[in-house]
Amino acid sequence: MQGTTDLQVTADNATLLASAQPGAKLVMIDGMNHALRKAPADRAANFATYRNPRLPLAKELVPALSAFVSAH
Repeated sequence: MQGTTDLQVTADNATLLASAQPGAKLVMIDGMNHALRKAPADRAANFATYRNPRLPLAKELVPALSAFVSAH
């Protein structure tokens, strides 16, 4: 899983990593950052989400994780 606003691991990095593993399935979550929360692309605002424990996880994350675990 990869977020499109992850400032630490880019979408291009995730695509490259997934292509190195035959059978890998890359799930891109729009607007999710490295802290697994919805965040803007703006660097300062994005990193501010790291310090806010009240922010929920990206809503698409848990269903995608659940589907992966169920399939394996």
